[in-house]
Amino acid sequence: MAVFFYVTGCILAASPLIAGLILKIFPPKKINALYGYRTRRAASSQATWDYAQRLCANVLLWYSLTEWAAIGIFFAAGHTILRGVEWALLSAGFALALIGVAVAAAAVQKKLKNFTAGGGQQKP
Repeated sequence: MAVFFYVTGCILAASPLIAGLILKIFPPKKINALYGYRTRRAASSQATWDYAQRLCANVLLWYSLTEWAAIGIFFAAGHTILRGVEWALLSAGFALALIGVAVAAAAVQKKLKNFTAGGGQQKP
């Protein structure tokens, strides 16, 4: 049963990485309601949409690096300290995936606000 928790925790933790790679490799070309980083601000113009997709992919990829470092620590702790409570790893993977979505959304929205305030020009 412990293997189930390890594997499921890894899959959940991999979700920001997978989403970031998909957005990086196959970014949506046109504003749509099905795929990509979709907010009103992101869909306000094609330039903002393209910038939001690139930015969201990069944020998700950077977040996934830190997330995997944390998962490594959780797995080390789970293997040595948490024997019998492997469900904590599943919970940690789920929590980190949710945090990743929140972090990505907040970071992208902040940068998009600066982008649209600058007339579609990226501010330093």
